[in-house]
Amino acid sequence: MRREAAVLRGLPRNEGFANLASRFCLTYFILCTAVVGSLFAYGGAASLMLIGRKYRPAWLLGGRVMRFGVDTLMRLQFWLTIEGEIRLPARCMTVSNHRSHLDMFILLARIPNIRAVAKAELFRLPGLGLMMRVMRQFPLERGSVESYWRTMDAVVEGALVGDPVHVFPEMTRCNTGLPGTDEFHLAPFRVALRAKVPLVPIVVHGTDRCWPKGHAGCFVGRVRVESLEPIDTAAYTDAGSLRDEARRRIEVRLRELAQ
Repeated sequence: MRREAAVLRGLPRNEGFANLASRFCLTYFILCTAVVGSLFAYGGAASLMLIGRKYRPAWLLGGRVMRFGVDTLMRLQFWLTIEGEIRLPARCMTVSNHRSHLDMFILLARIPNIRAVAKAELFRLPGLGLMMRVMRQFPLERGSVESYWRTMDAVVEGALVGDPVHVFPEMTRCNTGLPGTDEFHLAPFRVALRAKVPLVPIVVHGTDRCWPKGHAGCFVGRVRVESLEPIDTAAYTDAGSLRDEARRRIEVRLRELAQ
């Protein structure tokens, strides 16, 4: 897998060199995250977002500070080029395919105040977990049906108050190089129907080549993240049809980008 990953990224076939370069890129990313996160997340956005629990204008301002901070972080990554644009209506829910740890960082850099469903284990990590709670992300305990539906209820509430809420319907990262998507879970689309807000599919392409699943390193590369036309959920009466349409649109665009 490592040899294949190195070839895909245009790096030398020397596995030792490719491994060293990828680990350097990841280390650089982690150090940048620590520095930029201290300045923008804990130094600015956190206090505003805490106040924002009672005073929404502060929440919105904190979200803009956070977005600027994460965008700065991503621009500092010399090994990564990000293309594409995300445009969202004033109130909506978003879904996307999930290819890499990079996906969420890119969404945070593009969408202020985004709230996403994430593994509960991440909320237990020092530093990161506290910030995720401040940002009011949605923890999901794997294997717990009760947690699953409690989280989906919280997503509905977030959408109804006007926060941009995001779900990865695959619920986990796909394997590196998958041409399409893994199966989409039905629950996020039931949420969209309940919230009665537009559903915006977002396409993520190439992040699995820059930070592959299961690999402790990052590779030089170019990725693209873009929003598709919003889907009017009022035109759908069942979550299955809505899920199938969102997945179809994402897979069509993935095939276009792969050409």
